[in-house]
Amino acid sequence: MQQLNLLDVPTVRGTRTIELWQGDICTPPEHVDALVVSAIEDDYAPTPTSVIGALLRVHSIDISELAKRPSLNLDALCTWLSFSGAEAPFGGIICVNVPADASDLREVFQNAFIALAVAERKYPEIRTIAMPILSTGDHRRDVRHVTDVLMQESVGFLERAHSVKKIIFMAQSQQKASELSNAMNLYLGREQGVSAKGQVADAVRAELQELLHRVTVLDPAGAPIYSNMSRLLLSRESQSFEIGTLGRRLAEHVCGHVVTDKKTASADLMTKINALPSLGIAHWIASYMHILRVFGNEEVHQKAKEKSPPVLSPGDLIVCLSAICRVLDFWTDYRNSADNRVQLEG
Repeated sequence: MQQLNLLDVPTVRGTRTIELWQGDICTPPEHVDALVVSAIEDDYAPTPTSVIGALLRVHSIDISELAKRPSLNLDALCTWLSFSGAEAPFGGIICVNVPADASDLREVFQNAFIALAVAERKYPEIRTIAMPILSTGDHRRDVRHVTDVLMQESVGFLERAHSVKKIIFMAQSQQKASELSNAMNLYLGREQGVSAKGQVADAVRAELQELLHRVTVLDPAGAPIYSNMSRLLLSRESQSFEIGTLGRRLAEHVCGHVVTDKKTASADLMTKINALPSLGIAHWIASYMHILRVFGNEEVHQKAKEKSPPVLSPGDLIVCLSAICRVLDFWTDYRNSADNRVQLEG
């Protein structure tokens, strides 16, 4: 199993995440509160290449039986939900019925995400959703077109979501997963093939490795961020979206622990960073965090067609990696301070 892509979506309720993994959706990389599947016009035949077939083979989950007694039937949306306890190891199943002659994929996906919005209100324990790339299996739809529509709808859903924090897209084959990752990058206008290499980049990564080793011991709460940084950013092949996304996550994590007054703590990342000097944090540390915020934002939204320069350069990526190092260095010193440690733990 391999993670190929990720996207953080800033919202008024905090950052939400979209991940793309290559692997078996029957064994996702983490616990999943709801699994989305699709069927063609109520045809739940467990074909060898379908998710419905895989669920029956691997977990003895019979979608045709669940369809007979759904927990909630949303006929107008061509969708039903099953949260009866028979869906283990998943928290529940959400099934989208796609008409065989459906010409408007956007309407199909809009219905699916409206159903997800209903599901999270009825079942507020839903935090993580997994789904295949709908309509690219037995439906045989074009990957690029499906990805464009699916990205628009999934980002829009997360921007409005109340409880859902993450959507995990999964593809079984390496070829399809790579096609999907490329389509995702094209949709977002990400420049592919740009990486930070050479002596300067290697020196920055060596410092980053040492800092990650130190901070992981001091700050167990940040372990998921540091683990992803070790796995992705220490590679000479790390991509701009990986550097930008994880850099922004670091800035959010640090600010979330340093900025503790209720009014500012609930504000956006820019406001939290701007508040740091008033808390005795050096202006240049705040500047490093702004760099991480800007680089992270660059990887979230579709890129403008005309801008100068048009894309990030290897030198830009080195700057971002350096800013990550400076923030980690500050954070380890801050955590090592006895007074600050007592304040954080109190």
